[in-house]
Amino acid sequence: MTVRLEKALRELPPEEIETVSAFAEFLAGKHRKGALASPTFSWAGALAGSSEHDTAVELQHKANDWRDSG
Repeated sequence: MTVRLEKALRELPPEEIETVSAFAEFLAGKHRKGALASPTFSWAGALAGSSEHDTAVELQHKANDWRDSG
């Protein structure tokens, strides 16, 4: 850790140190190997029962229903 960062941390109140710590953990998690989950494609085939004449609005309503039920 750099001297500048250490000095800045020493000057912070405890509640701000907690915020910095949480942010540092968030950043570290972004860089860990395997942090990103593989896509599941659970949505595949969800439109199979839809008509080719469904409008975008009708499809949006169906998507909202699927999201609420799942």
